[in-house]
Amino acid sequence: MTQLNESHANPDLSWAGYTREALSHWGLEDAAVRQLSLSENATYLVESSTDSNGEPDPQRFVLRLHRPGYREKKLIESELAWIDALADEGAVRVARAYPTFQGDKLCSFTNPDGAEQYAVLFEFLDGKEPSESGLASSMERIGRVAVSLHASSLSWRRPEWFERIVWDEDRIVGSESDFGDWRDTPEVTPELKEILEAAETKMLREMAEYGKTADNFGLVHTDLRSSNLLIGEDGTVKVIDFDDCEKGWFLFDMACSFSFEESSPDIEAMVLAYLRGYRSAGGVVPDSELAYLPAMLIARRLILVAWVEKRKETIWAGLIRDRYVAESREIALAFLHDEYLPRVLEMAREASSLSNVA
Repeated sequence: MTQLNESHANPDLSWAGYTREALSHWGLEDAAVRQLSLSENATYLVESSTDSNGEPDPQRFVLRLHRPGYREKKLIESELAWIDALADEGAVRVARAYPTFQGDKLCSFTNPDGAEQYAVLFEFLDGKEPSESGLASSMERIGRVAVSLHASSLSWRRPEWFERIVWDEDRIVGSESDFGDWRDTPEVTPELKEILEAAETKMLREMAEYGKTADNFGLVHTDLRSSNLLIGEDGTVKVIDFDDCEKGWFLFDMACSFSFEESSPDIEAMVLAYLRGYRSAGGVVPDSELAYLPAMLIARRLILVAWVEKRKETIWAGLIRDRYVAESREIALAFLHDEYLPRVLEMAREASSLSNVA
């Protein structure tokens, strides 16, 4: 979530600096590396001028170093299996993983701290982030891409061993949350805590009402934001960073596309642009179910309020936390009064009325 290299400045992030140890499993330990991001894991651009035999062969890759203890082996292997399936389907351009010398796409090694650590080497995809061409058009693109991923989720027959975490109510704000309880974030004042707890109660009530079905709950990316899309010179949209893919609501997947933007003055315009793209590509979520979308955005917001404390060692969390937590107040109040994303709620009401008439 940040492009600043922090691994050498903070001992809690020492695991993020073991690029040579990981790259040796692909014969790339002498390649040049540059950190691209650091959050749950660390990713690096890897540039090599020769092949494994020392012959001239300029190549670029992306190395992902996994935070020790964050994801189990089977979970990562399942993520890579979905990436391979999407690549085989051809509906979405994704970055495949390269096997190590041992033939494994998931590299396991003991790092200098004595901890077991995982690494994956992905192909490098050319392109620019779609946000560079304007926010509204970016969201439309994201909406269209989401349809391909949701359709794959509904049709793909997963291997019997496949396992990913389930993003349900308990994972979002319950005891199984990756990032703990949002109440533990020091910037949550007593007044804000009361407001957010009321919003959480309403959110959980609406989630229970929405329910989980084979049509609305499946394998989702959960981080399909502009920063995880690349637009090639030929206009091809490419999707990266499936590390957070989980089993969850398709509506929650939609909400995750607006991470860190939930309180933006332009949030509804962004959501409507996304929905234009989603509808134009034949989205699997009907308009009548959009009444539950505000609850999903509140859910994502609560997760990220917890995240800024859980990942306080990262520069990005430190940069945004005061403002991000404080601005949660207004959107929570709007949600409580059914005034958050009013035009989206109106779309849902109109669709429900037409459905009832039919």
